Amino acid sequence: MANSSDWFDKLTKKLASEPRCTDEEQEAFEAERKVMEGTQWEWAQMQTNGDISVRTTQHAKGGQHGIGDFVVSPDDAGYEEAKQYYGLSKPGDTYHLQQKWIDGKWVTELEERPEQRPADGKAKSA
Repeated sequence: MANSSDWFDKLTKKLASEPRCTDEEQEAFEAERKVMEGTQWEWAQMQTNGDISVRTTQHAKGGQHGIGDFVVSPDDAGYEEAKQYYGLSKPGDTYHLQQKWIDGKWVTELEERPEQRPADGKAKSA
């Protein structure tokens, strides 16, 4: 087995040989990251087996990024409350929440539950 410094040296050389972003690409990346700061999304969907899959994605100030996932199963305590909270009643139903961090609190920009979704499928603003 190669020692860890050989592995690290190989990795360092490989990374050093990779192409770098142009100044314009780096500026575009930084601008996009800046726009994302202070945003949060939550998504919940009822799966075919009745499980409710939930994902939260957050972009904090300073570029930190976090993702959290959990599943609420039909036999879990709180399942009925989760169904009601997210407005899910059948497989495929989906809930969306988009928030922005403004003046020290999360402000809802968009919240969409299945029963609120118009026939054309376009989201309604909260």
